[in-house]
Amino acid sequence: MSDNRRINISEPAVIDTDLTPLSDKFQLEPSDSVEQWVYGNDNTYSPNRTQTPLILTPVISVVDMDSGTAYTPAISNVHYYVLEYNASTFQWEETLVSTVSPGTDADYYILENTNKLVVRKNVSPTSGVTIRCEAYYVDPRDANVTYHVEDSVTLSANQDATAIYPVIDVREQKTTEYNPFTDVSSQFSFHASASIDGSDVSAATLFQWYAVSAGTEVLIDTLPCYVSGQGTATLVVDAMYAEDLTIVLRAKADAQAPLYPCKVFRSLMWFIPKIDAKSVCTNGAAVRNSGGSLMHFECLLKMRGRDLTDDMRKHLAFKWIAKKINPANPSDGDLVGWSPTIDMTNAQLINTTAYSTHVKAEVYLLSALKPVTYLNEQVTYNGQPVFAREI
Repeated sequence: MSDNRRINISEPAVIDTDLTPLSDKFQLEPSDSVEQWVYGNDNTYSPNRTQTPLILTPVISVVDMDSGTAYTPAISNVHYYVLEYNASTFQWEETLVSTVSPGTDADYYILENTNKLVVRKNVSPTSGVTIRCEAYYVDPRDANVTYHVEDSVTLSANQDATAIYPVIDVREQKTTEYNPFTDVSSQFSFHASASIDGSDVSAATLFQWYAVSAGTEVLIDTLPCYVSGQGTATLVVDAMYAEDLTIVLRAKADAQAPLYPCKVFRSLMWFIPKIDAKSVCTNGAAVRNSGGSLMHFECLLKMRGRDLTDDMRKHLAFKWIAKKINPANPSDGDLVGWSPTIDMTNAQLINTTAYSTHVKAEVYLLSALKPVTYLNEQVTYNGQPVFAREI
């Protein structure tokens, strides 16, 4: 047959290679129960994962749905993620497990080189932990095809019904307000109690007082606001050292016992009422030339219609601003100084006859007492830390 007799070549019929669907089963197999029990008031765990860790093993099986052929492919790119409650941020957070065997006793989650995960954490009865594993495997029939799989398990702990904890409470209302202008004292007391089935067991309870600092619970006696009462039923704190304080009460049977799981929160915060302010010149309302006596300015303050006393005014700072009115050259004014009152010369005040000069005080509340630092170190005097108030 001669090619010169070929008159055309048809378009080809395209036949794709279509792999039979695979049915895969991927799961994490635990070496022990994913549920723990917490027994008695001593908070003992069974099983105790710090002594007998839980091992999670990823297992995969694959079946060709048409032929019925079963495969056990190798998995790769195995990653574990832990979802747990962060008490510092008050949020659930998922983090990637990055610690590789052998790890240390302080590591809760350790990745073995066999893709197994070692879990050494005892789970809190109040919040479980979810562990998610994701991996990839190659189609045993075609090395160019890769599949993604994942599975998760939830670890939890049950409180034994025989564990009886006291109910703890704080007598004071949820929020206590401190008004620096009207309250006689800045110190406040908080009173704790503990009871079981209505019977008072406060005398047999060790109370531990905490405060939330930078999002973390710390012992309150480590903070400047602490006055007295750690370990007792009565806590005393000073609001002059904390404008917004979150107090946390916890308790335990004795100094060696673990803390009970319950907490009670109370807040202590500053309350600032509305204060009316008016700047006045006490010795005149006009200047004639650049000479003459100083003009004296004061800021009149009233709260609920009554003048603030000198004892109230000590909580405030005054920023004096002088503004010469001039539509052609508008400005926010010039800083004259920081002082309860201010004296100004005629030269500072004189303007054109068409426009006036406005003098006003911006009134600021001084902050709570804060540690004074120098070069990032606490300043002390006679061995005691120095505190000051800021604007």
